[in-house]
Amino acid sequence: MTVPRSAVDFWQSLLESRARQGRRDDASWPGRDSWIAFLTPALVESLTPGGMDEAVLRENRLYGRFQQAVQTQALAWIAEAGIDCVALKGFAAAFLYYPEPAARLIGDLDLLVRRQDLQRLIEALAARGFAFGGGSDPAWGFLSDASFLPFHSADGNCNLDLHVEPDSYPLHLGLDVERVFARARQVMAGTRMVAVPCAEHMALIAVSNLAKDKFAPDGLRKLLDLARLLDHEKDFDWAALRATAARSRLSRALATTLGLLLALGTPADLLPADAAIPRGATFAGLLRDWVEPQDPTLLQRLRREWLLAADPATAARLGMRRLSGLIRPRRGVPGAGG
Repeated sequence: MTVPRSAVDFWQSLLESRARQGRRDDASWPGRDSWIAFLTPALVESLTPGGMDEAVLRENRLYGRFQQAVQTQALAWIAEAGIDCVALKGFAAAFLYYPEPAARLIGDLDLLVRRQDLQRLIEALAARGFAFGGGSDPAWGFLSDASFLPFHSADGNCNLDLHVEPDSYPLHLGLDVERVFARARQVMAGTRMVAVPCAEHMALIAVSNLAKDKFAPDGLRKLLDLARLLDHEKDFDWAALRATAARSRLSRALATTLGLLLALGTPADLLPADAAIPRGATFAGLLRDWVEPQDPTLLQRLRREWLLAADPATAARLGMRRLSGLIRPRRGVPGAGG
């Protein structure tokens, strides 16, 4: 499938790469509004100024600042309890790679905590009204083996996704908690210093997330985080990333991610020289879903899992985990079959 030039131009404008790529074409394509909805108008406006409704922007920006306030407050309470954690995913990317971090703060705050500290963290925040709940309930129960249902404040305004592994199987085969903590760095988040993963670990966690979701188009924020990471991290270690991906059985997912970045118009100098767009109908269908966003069917998701996201052993294990969950669903709560 050929990606419309206007979609490529829009993607490149989100990466601050217009100087390299030449003039931006402001023409639209059918999926543009969906992309903006996935990213939020405030985030798009912060990266490509002009054209957004002022009332919508004001509301988006206020919400983002509110999210920053409640999430950094939760981090302060955790620090007061003497518990170390590493902020993952969107929160980390927001303060490292975006000109307006609050515009990127959408959804949960993902926190990595050591297993031996998990109960203390739960108790410290439960005393302030936090409780588990609010997650989806598929027929096979809660699938993740790395995190739990959202741990949310009493008013529901702050949702924490507590991780005891950087992400679901198979990532922690090659990247475990202690590796992430050992190479974590500090970033200023508002008025607080917060630990976040190193660039290579952030990149592989993004790849793992995209693969876990079978590269569905609502992963646009994760892909943009990754592309902006590559645009900002000038000493990125591709050899280290690929070695960790191989240990984690995520080499196929990494290749698919690089192909998707390339197909959407990510400048080639941000990617390894051997990055290539995968051939075949399965990737073409995936790309079509990104250009004109629509949710893949269950059959499409399973096909993409087997052909684009996971090696055969991993895909088989995930399938068996779903089947076992039909018999004994997992609740997603620590200490309760979670």
